[in-house]
Order: sequence, then structure tokens, then C-alpha cells
Amino acid sequence: MTGEISRDEGRTEEAAAWKNLSDKILWAISEGNELQAKAAAEEQIRVGMRGILDNEVTEWKYYLIRMMTLLVYRACENGSMYEYFEGFAVAFLRRIDSAGTVEECHRIFKDLLKQRCSAESRNTRAYSSLVQRIMAAVDMDLTAPLTLQYFASKLNVNSSYLSNLFRKETGMTITEYVTGKRMKHAAYLLRSTQEPIKFVAKQVGITDVQYFSRLFKKKMDMTPTQYRSEKRMTEPKE
Repeated sequence: MTGEISRDEGRTEEAAAWKNLSDKILWAISEGNELQAKAAAEEQIRVGMRGILDNEVTEWKYYLIRMMTLLVYRACENGSMYEYFEGFAVAFLRRIDSAGTVEECHRIFKDLLKQRCSAESRNTRAYSSLVQRIMAAVDMDLTAPLTLQYFASKLNVNSSYLSNLFRKETGMTITEYVTGKRMKHAAYLLRSTQEPIKFVAKQVGITDVQYFSRLFKKKMDMTPTQYRSEKRMTEPKE
């Protein structure tokens, strides 16, 4: 009995970890962040598919179809043309249907993420190399100490120069940019998960829950709890 309980707990932890990676992929794609989406996808591939079926290829096919459905749904929810994504979905459904190996499923997975990231990515070519590197670092890890001093040290440049450059090119300070990104991701987590507020705060790099709540209310004009209650995302059923 003890062994069975341990196995069940292990499966629950694996399922939670897998969902967390899927959430990271969906968020990265919504931001056009191919690097982050690719990193999470590579981790899923490394872990492997551990579902309820014996056939891993079939498991991957089910997962790819659900992921594609979510991507199309969210893109259309955000105002993108349904006609375009209908064609996009049909093309990938054909590839998924004909896949005969796990390796083929992996290739389809990577192509799916790459195509959606390319479609969602914002144009950063107007920014200087330094500013682009700051933006990329913020996208990759919101839990890092993303301060002006941190970036100046990492990039080996004068902090005053970096501050002025970032403000000149973006119209905001580094702190304002980072806070905006953190609150946007926090809003996504509040809509799409049931995780406690303190977990959401930690996921976006803020350990003080009260400070997080103040920042969130200032940005969204409501507390995290109110936001979760009013803005919960409705997703297609599995």
C-alpha cells in the first residue's frame, strides 16, 4: 500500500511539473519569446511523456493537439484573425496525424512553437543592442534581481548611461519596464492557475506578498484576489 501511495504521489508531482512547463510555453509564446518557449519545450522532451496510455506516440499526439488548440484559442481571443489560425491548425493537424515516431512529434512540437513565437514576436530591431539584451534578460527570468545596477554589472557599462539609454529608447525606466512585465505575467498566472497569491508573487520575482499586492493594485486598479475573481480565463475543455 505504501508503495502504491508513493507512486501516486510521484505521478501527481510529475503532472504538476509538466503543467508548469506547459504554462511557461504558453506564456513565452504570448510574449513572442522563442528562447524561453524552446527551453521549456526541451525540458518537456527531456522528461518525456508519462500519461495514461501505453503508446508514447499517441500521448504526444494528444498533447500536441491540445497545445495547438490552446494557442489558436488564445490568439483569436486576443483579436487575431480566426481564418488565419484555422488554416494554421489544419496544416499542423495533418502533420500530427501522420507522425509515426516520438522524434517526429518532437519536431512538430518545436516547429509549432517556433511558428507561433514568430507570429507573436514584437519588433525590437529599433532598439540598441544593450536595450535588446535587457529586454531578453527580463523575458528569460522574471525572478532574477532585475535592477539597473544588476544590468549595468552584467553588461559592464555605466549605470547612468544605461539608465538614460533605456529611458530614451523606450520612454520608461528599467524599473518601470520590469514592473510592467512582472505584473503582466502575474495577471496571466492569476487568470490561468489556482496557485496562491504568494506563489504568483514569487514566480514574478517578488517575495514580499504585501508589496506585490500594492504594485498589482496600482497597475491593475484592483487587488490580485479581485482580479482573479473578475478576470478568470475561460479555456477550452480538455
